[in-house]
Amino acid sequence: MNEAKTNLATLLSGDDPAARRRAAEDLAESSGFAPIAALAAALRDENKGVRDAASRSLSQIGSKNVARAVVEYLGDANITTRNLAAELLMQLKDESVEALLPYMYDPDPNVRKFVVDILGVNGSHQAVAHLIELLKDQDENVVISAVEALGNVKSEASVPALIKVFDEIGYASATAAEAVGKIGGVK
Repeated sequence: MNEAKTNLATLLSGDDPAARRRAAEDLAESSGFAPIAALAAALRDENKGVRDAASRSLSQIGSKNVARAVVEYLGDANITTRNLAAELLMQLKDESVEALLPYMYDPDPNVRKFVVDILGVNGSHQAVAHLIELLKDQDENVVISAVEALGNVKSEASVPALIKVFDEIGYASATAAEAVGKIGGVK
């Protein structure tokens, strides 16, 4: 069995947390989907050292495959796992957008809001059209987050939609004004 396979087996089923942590660290040099999936699964490990090592390794690999592997953990029941996934997706910036887009339409408004917040931090213009769509969301928190995200992205293309929010959605008007102010521009 080669070293990568040994590390995978140790990470996935080893009894010793120190051995699982070392395996997670050693897998940072791997870019195949199996090691990435195993590292993503290790974000749920009961041992903080293993979780941290897996997170660091995923960050070091830093690819679209990492984003695809960790995005599903945004809906995890464990807040630590959710936060680790979110931190990784924020670090990946544009590499994470493609993986995040489907989750903008998740049935759970908390997942939608989390994704919108991540996209706002990432500042990716790739998500602007989707963020504008979420200005019509049924959940007020999602709408507010979408408005804030558009302000953070600073896309002038979103100004007409933000002005409409200012005029028509009372609970979001102050946030929309702030977002337009962040964007600036000639409009």
